[in-house]
Amino acid sequence: IQQAHVIGASMGGMIAQILAIHYRERVLSLTSWMSTYWFGDPDVPTMTEEVENLAMGSMASPPKTREEAMEANLIMFRALTGNRFPFDEEAFRIEIEEGFERGGNPNNNHGLATMPAPSRLDALRELDVPTLIIHGDEDPIINYCHGVVCAKVIPGAKLLTQKGVGHEFPPGILPETIPAILDHIGGVG
Repeated sequence: IQQAHVIGASMGGMIAQILAIHYRERVLSLTSWMSTYWFGDPDVPTMTEEVENLAMGSMASPPKTREEAMEANLIMFRALTGNRFPFDEEAFRIEIEEGFERGGNPNNNHGLATMPAPSRLDALRELDVPTLIIHGDEDPIINYCHGVVCAKVIPGAKLLTQKGVGHEFPPGILPETIPAILDHIGGVG
């Protein structure tokens, strides 16, 4: 594949930004969904206190059994859910079980990889890739402000604000999100 439209969410959005920065000629468009340019900006809030306490508690005292891990994941995913759509515990149980089947506890360990990453802010200011930023205004782990900053610094970027949405992919959000992404990538030659 010589060129592609790159879409990434959360840590995937950070990876998508890196691809667009370093491989501009191969990235036709960038969609960065509920993501950030850097966790170290002292002027932009990141996690809510609730989510930070849950994450720190999970690292300090990791679940010892699969059942404990299931409950810890459900508590975290519930905390990441915005107010617009109800938390679907059964759907999350299935998703978490699938994560266990693929290789272990799917509990947010990737956060440890993203926190120390350096800022991409200066590189994003120079980015010449058609960009769509999607961010929920109730995201408790990567504050909505991060999406706003990305949309402001990336030349020509568009911002799609998902009202009442947290750090999640509720099925009810797809009717407004999919057309926006298709419009974004359809307008890129």
